[in-house]
Amino acid sequence: MPELEGLLELQAGFKLQAYAVIGLLALIPLAVVLGLASLALAVIVIVVVAIVVVLANLFALIPIWRGYSEVFGKGSLPAVGAELGLIAAAVGLLSLLVSALWPPAGDLINLAAGILGFVSYVLAYIIGARQLYLKYEVDCFHTAFILFVLFFLVIPPIIGIWLMYKGSRDAIRKIEQSGAASPSI
Repeated sequence: MPELEGLLELQAGFKLQAYAVIGLLALIPLAVVLGLASLALAVIVIVVVAIVVVLANLFALIPIWRGYSEVFGKGSLPAVGAELGLIAAAVGLLSLLVSALWPPAGDLINLAAGILGFVSYVLAYIIGARQLYLKYEVDCFHTAFILFVLFFLVIPPIIGIWLMYKGSRDAIRKIEQSGAASPSI
């Protein structure tokens, strides 16, 4: 069943994102300590962490895009949002390279990546969580939707990512229990 496969893809993508965010949070104290020791070392660590986070997000967005495409269709707003997120991540990596060669152009490319990333966030996370809640009536999706709207507080979206993982797992169970899918998973 494509819908069940889509939920499994969403679950895998949000799980990978949750691990990436936890890893990032664990590296922040290291960057602060290194920053106290050497500014150059702190900048190197921040750049490396930024690259790792962008790559982890890139790899997480692939199954999220496939999942939304299966659950809602390829042209759905959440699927388009995940696609834009993939483009934003690629543009973000490009901006790091260009910034090293010509900082003003790198800043403009970084701004473009930020705008694409924000539009992607609204479509893939805020609208995606809302549509998943409306389709499956799993409370974790509704709570994630509310937390994603509070993105400016930083911590709520991190919890929202974990709730999207948990919600996709709950939606899979709900489908399996309703008899709509084969219990061979």
